Amino acid sequence: MSLARKAVLAACCVGLVGVPDAQAAPKRDTAAQVSTGRAAQDIIRMTNRERVQRGLPALRIDGRCVAAISSHVADMARGGFLSHEGRDGRGADQRFRRYSPSARGAGENLAYNYYGTGQSFMQQWLGSSGHRENILSRSYKGIGVAVRANCASRADGGKCTYYAGQCFSQ
Repeated sequence: MSLARKAVLAACCVGLVGVPDAQAAPKRDTAAQVSTGRAAQDIIRMTNRERVQRGLPALRIDGRCVAAISSHVADMARGGFLSHEGRDGRGADQRFRRYSPSARGAGENLAYNYYGTGQSFMQQWLGSSGHRENILSRSYKGIGVAVRANCASRADGGKCTYYAGQCFSQ
């Protein structure tokens, strides 16, 4: 497997969190993992398509961003919240610097919805000037993406809330 393929898989392979019903977990776990992994891949592809259409270079997968955003998105899904500040009090720059102490900083886009598709998250971000600026910033060279699902038990209706994040590095 190529290094680039491994990086995409590392950026996109995410799991299901918050499934209290053990009997329903295997089926929903597999479906949510496939869904969130596909969404993360789509977000990377669509982000780079938006950039290239505007004459900007495509972003490369940055493993440090993958690690920083993956832990934060998992925490948000587990806790059922959306915030640029984690429950540990860290913001995007602090999370990224944990993996790259000499970094100049990082940008971050976050969202949640009930669809969980790459297209649904990209529509949210592109519809917001601040999020769109991150996607189209010339200063960013790297990207990390994570998508996680928080699904209710079958007894509670089995509905999922999907959380997504993009980390942008310089």
